[in-house]
Amino acid sequence: MQLKKGQIIELTISDLAFGGAGIGKIKLEGGENFVVFVEGVAPGDKVEAELFKIKRNYAEAKLIKIITPSNKRTTPRCKHFGVCGGCSLQFLPYEEQIKWKEKM
Repeated sequence: MQLKKGQIIELTISDLAFGGAGIGKIKLEGGENFVVFVEGVAPGDKVEAELFKIKRNYAEAKLIKIITPSNKRTTPRCKHFGVCGGCSLQFLPYEEQIKWKEKM
């Protein structure tokens, strides 16, 4: 698969990076896995995302839609979630947030 800016891809999110971006991987033409970071997703989400930055070792993509939500996903408690930026993992239950924050 050849990657281009603006390309729409499907990913299954497997992990979270430092800062809370989701990590998904896609197969390239040579068969190797290529890392793609997506903000606002949870491990286990299957998403559709648009590539906006492509580097040699990774890419960044903007979330378009969640195709299949993770069973760990929950409704954020704060009505300002996503606007103020103070609580980036509220789409996960509190216990999961703590687990990921400890891992980071």
